[in-house]
Order: sequence, then structure tokens, then C-alpha cells
Amino acid sequence: MQQNHFIKKIHNILNDIVYNVYFQSLLVVIIFDVFYAGINLWNDFFEDMIGSTVIFLLLYVLSVVIVRAIHHLRAGMNVEFNADVKREFHDIVQESKKHLYLVTPYFSPGNVVIEEILSKLRDGVHVEMVLHSSQMQNIETFTFFERFNSLGGKMWHHPKLHSKIYLNDKFCLITSLNLLTSSFDNSFEAGVSFNNRTEIKNVLQHIQKEIIGSDLISEVKADSFSLKFGYCIRSRQKINLNKSRPVEYSEYRSGGSNLNGQYCHLCGEKADTSIDNPYCEAHQTYN
Repeated sequence: MQQNHFIKKIHNILNDIVYNVYFQSLLVVIIFDVFYAGINLWNDFFEDMIGSTVIFLLLYVLSVVIVRAIHHLRAGMNVEFNADVKREFHDIVQESKKHLYLVTPYFSPGNVVIEEILSKLRDGVHVEMVLHSSQMQNIETFTFFERFNSLGGKMWHHPKLHSKIYLNDKFCLITSLNLLTSSFDNSFEAGVSFNNRTEIKNVLQHIQKEIIGSDLISEVKADSFSLKFGYCIRSRQKINLNKSRPVEYSEYRSGGSNLNGQYCHLCGEKADTSIDNPYCEAHQTYN
């Protein structure tokens, strides 16, 4: 896996240099001129090019058209699963240089992903996120938004969002992967990634016009959130108030079969609680 990841990095660098359309088109013209000029390359090549500037430019434009068409035909899609999908997501975030678009219904990805996103903002990358409107009741989204917004990030919410699209300047991943810790840790995921610039442009236009440009979209502001705070019954950490999920995710994973708690999910006071009965005696009737 590590070797494949390293090879992919090298391929990306070569792709920027060798597979550049304009670089390849210039090579096509040079190769044509080599055959035309014959063996005496260094004399005839530059004489012919300078003496036939118009022909050279016409050949170059024609080469650009042909090479672009070949690029469009050869640019493939990679079908990826599980760990490769998750690694591809991290690569898209980490390798973004100009812009980064993250479209995901749900957002609770843990500190690693959060810090990766924020670091891109600090690097001057334009970052936009689109979440489902339900995330306006998510305490972790609110905490993240405060930092994200202060660094210049732009966030939107949409009541019908179900797409999962992650896109930077040169790569796009369309996948089943939500930005949830549980998705990264436990879920079987699949996705398709590609670097075809035409297709990436089409996906970006779809995000900007069909999703962000939708009549149902709203830009996230500090007052967009409607939060109800509760407490994890094991750690007393503030979490969303949700009687059916009264335990913070990492506590739930580390607890194993232990379903007991020591705090009230509603008030945070010491109490004998459990996942099935997360409230103290004083709040048994709270729904």
C-alpha cells in the first residue's frame, strides 16, 4: 500500500510535467520538424522554425487540438474501495493548491480530517463545503465552523443534499464516503476518482450551479445553528442532545459491551445512567 501511494505521488508529478497538453504539443511539432529537417537537426530545426513561423504556429495549434482529443480519450477513471477510497480523499485535501470543494451530507470526521482542511485554508487555498441542513443541529459542525469561518472558508447547507463529492484543482472523487469518523473507521466504501480536466470542470460547474446555485441552498452563518447540547454519559463531554445516542463516538468504541454511564445526558450531573436510560432521576420524564 505504501509503495502504491509513493508511485501515485510520482505519477502525479510526471502528469503535471510530461502529460501537459502544451508540452506534448510542442514535442509533436519538434518531432515533426526533426523528420522534416533530416539529420542536420541543430542547424535546420531552428532555421526552419524561424523561417516558417506561421507554419510552426499552425502546426502547434493543430497539435494542441489533437493532443487534447487524445487526453480526453485516454483519461480513465479509477474504481476504488475501502482503504483506497479513504486514502484518495486525504490526497485530494492535502494536494489541493488553488481550490477545494467538499460536498457531504454529514460532518463529524474527527481531528485528523478537520486539521487537514484548516491547514489548506492557512495555505491560502479557497475551500467551500456543502452539508445537509440537519448538520445545523450538530455541535461538532458548529465548533468546526467557528474555526473554518475565521480562516476564510465558505460553508453552505442544503435540505436535500445526498451527494458525496470531493474535488480539488486536478482530481475528483465521487463516492459513498461521508465525512464521519465511523465511515473512516468502520464502513465499506466505494468510489470513482479521475483527473480528466474536462470532467472535473463539469463536476465543479454542477456543484456551483446546481447545488450552491439552488434556490434551497443557504450560506452558513453563526446564527444558522439550532443546537441542543447534552453530555456524554461516560466522559461528560458536550455532545448533541440525543436520547438514542448519549455517548460520544470514541467513548462508545472504547466501551465495548459496557453500556453504563456515570453522568446524566441532559444536565451532566453525576448519576447512574446507561445507553438505554441516559437521564438522571430528576429528568426521567424529559423527551
